[in-house]
Amino acid sequence: MTAPEPPYLGVYGAPGARYTAEEVERFPVDNLAEPVFGMQIGPYTMAVHPRRICYGRDIPCVIHSPSDHHMRSWPLNWRSDMRVMERICEHECGHPDPDHMAYVRSLTPEHDCPDRGSCPYPHLEWQGEHGCDGCC
Repeated sequence: MTAPEPPYLGVYGAPGARYTAEEVERFPVDNLAEPVFGMQIGPYTMAVHPRRICYGRDIPCVIHSPSDHHMRSWPLNWRSDMRVMERICEHECGHPDPDHMAYVRSLTPEHDCPDRGSCPYPHLEWQGEHGCDGCC
């Protein structure tokens, strides 16, 4: 089985980014975890991709077009230490947002992968692992 082309993973400021600093949008999250130890900082406004990046995608976007999943009304928490968007349940447990995970899964299609070290795909499914309390 031949794998399709690897996905574009550029971000604002990265070489090859598909949008400019002027296009970056602001998106408020209920909580932010700092990038080193994952400590909660509190409410934060993130710089995110422009809405036009979502046009034509067949997967939901947690920022611009979230799906109607049962966790949609839960507070958002950006885990900058793990680069995961979470939803916080009533028990204060973080659960990966289903739309975030749909995007993550879209980056690594089904393919034969004999060695992840040389694979062009990111294999980010580990982002779904969490200390679940059964809410998600």
